[in-house]
Amino acid sequence: MLAARSSHGFTLIEILVVVVIVAIMTGVVVANLPSFSHTADLDREARRLSALFGMLRAEAVSQANEYGFEPDRDKYRFFILNEREGKWQEITEGPFAARTLEDGIVLTAKVESEDLVLDVPDEDDDVKPPPILVLSSGEVTPFQVTLALDASDAQRTLTTDGFSDLAKVTDENER
Repeated sequence: MLAARSSHGFTLIEILVVVVIVAIMTGVVVANLPSFSHTADLDREARRLSALFGMLRAEAVSQANEYGFEPDRDKYRFFILNEREGKWQEITEGPFAARTLEDGIVLTAKVESEDLVLDVPDEDDDVKPPPILVLSSGEVTPFQVTLALDASDAQRTLTTDGFSDLAKVTDENER
């Protein structure tokens, strides 16, 4: 006599189908999560700007030149004062060449505790003095630059009182 065998449980095929479905769903969920790479981009940009200011201050002191910094909503530029002509010239080469921020990162600035108006078109052909100066004495115009992500609350702020060695990088959410 053959006994009727009843099976309790799942077959290997059924288990594999469930694993595949779970893997696909996990992939979809992970792809739709907010990207942590954007905060990494924000951190990298804040560190870059801080390092550039440290280099610019050292360059100003060692070369006895006056430099300027002009932030804009999605980019920033550095200038050098041409003392013979008495005009500011944009630096177009090397580490101080103009930089455009990555998509989704916005820049705001305060100079000496006053909000700086960004995205203002130049009305004349002459280059205006940049709002933030780095003098050959090592002094810097007191400023606060905030880099923020458009789509989230993440932001990093660089500040200096004008005499500090380096601008400090802070996270607004940690205050």
